[in-house]
Amino acid sequence: MTMKRLIALSLVLTGMLFFCACEKEMIKPEFQQEDIGVLKKAMKHTVPFRATFSQKQTLFDPGPPVYVELEGLGNVTHLGKTNLWVGQVWGGIFPNVEGAATVVFTAANGDELHADLYAYNTIGLDDGVPVSGTVWGSGTFTGGTGRFSNATGTYDMTAYADLITGESNASYTGEIMY
Repeated sequence: MTMKRLIALSLVLTGMLFFCACEKEMIKPEFQQEDIGVLKKAMKHTVPFRATFSQKQTLFDPGPPVYVELEGLGNVTHLGKTNLWVGQVWGGIFPNVEGAATVVFTAANGDELHADLYAYNTIGLDDGVPVSGTVWGSGTFTGGTGRFSNATGTYDMTAYADLITGESNASYTGEIMY
């Protein structure tokens, strides 16, 4: 090989090595451990949401509109044993009423999952006296605290209530992203 060719070849190889070294830095930047934690927190994943509750309702304002609060205890996927609080406002034409509610699910570790609910309630009568209620509705997760601070998703709810004792059972199914 001639000297000119050796010099040209060495310049080409040096340039390729320099280019590869620069390209590696651009493609694979070094992350700090805290950066990786932030990235993982920013990623949401969709999971099924299933819940069942036994609950007790308290009538606060016979209205109209009617204001009722529910407190319950149950099991929820991704929360475990969970406390439930629901504040409901009901209106409409009796015995078929509709309402809106604010729902708070509180996990055993204190993390809260917040939701809105829009529902319909059919009242069962016995000699003109309200004795039972069947409620069905749908809602949206609106965030919360802890790991649920940016939660989103939707759910359907069905509940059966004994209006004499104030006791009811509810089930929720849907999807949640957090």
